Amino acid sequence: MMPASRALIVQFQHALMMLTRLPVGWMGQSDTPPSIAQTVWAYPLVGCLVGAGGAGALGFGTALGLPAEICALLAVTGMIFITGALHEDGLADVADGFGGGRDAAQKLSIMRDSRIGSYGALALVLGQGLRVMTIAALARLDLAIAILALIGAEAGARAGLAVMLRAMPSARAQGLGHSAAGVSLGAMILALTLGAAALLICLGPALGAVVALAIAMAQAGLSWLALRQIGGQTGDVLGAGQQLGAITGLVAALVWLR
Repeated sequence: MMPASRALIVQFQHALMMLTRLPVGWMGQSDTPPSIAQTVWAYPLVGCLVGAGGAGALGFGTALGLPAEICALLAVTGMIFITGALHEDGLADVADGFGGGRDAAQKLSIMRDSRIGSYGALALVLGQGLRVMTIAALARLDLAIAILALIGAEAGARAGLAVMLRAMPSARAQGLGHSAAGVSLGAMILALTLGAAALLICLGPALGAVVALAIAMAQAGLSWLALRQIGGQTGDVLGAGQQLGAITGLVAALVWLR
């Protein structure tokens, strides 16, 4: 059995491997890999890294004197590069499945199809367009807040995934959502604590609470819809939850600051 500190490091590394395309290697070759349910506590930390990558691209573009919209596009591109568009793919699949399927079985089948339909394409264009324009507007208001909001929103949105996993059953008997089932109360609380801490440190108590509430509302709405549409969560639903949470959090920050 691994020491507790080593186990936490391996779990964090596994979360990085699951949610990003960063070449983190594998420290626990001789150990049993942790389950997804064991690693969800670290998702907000991964979110901080992803947000920091986008924030770095935003700051770099601004330092070059580029327009805010181009800087925001660089920020989104940087985050997509880090994650390999994992969550964006989930958003597109959910839009195609929920929008095009007649029943739960057909919706799940569509969501597994690698092709993107009209609903998925629209979800990607509208979602990423809103994301870029919101980041640009925040950067014009205050670059420092835009940078910190990126980090906080990415962390907070991934913290919410632990709640979605614990609150909803798996819609499939196999797949990512099924393998991630069984999140403990302790892991969920730790994930929420880390996500709340990131928002508090980045945005302060008032704005941090506003963003957290917006993320929670967006993910709760998606969870309700997923339960009605397919009876639970899948990996695509979790990806869509991350996207909707992060985008809604940024929009809420912009509304609050204006």
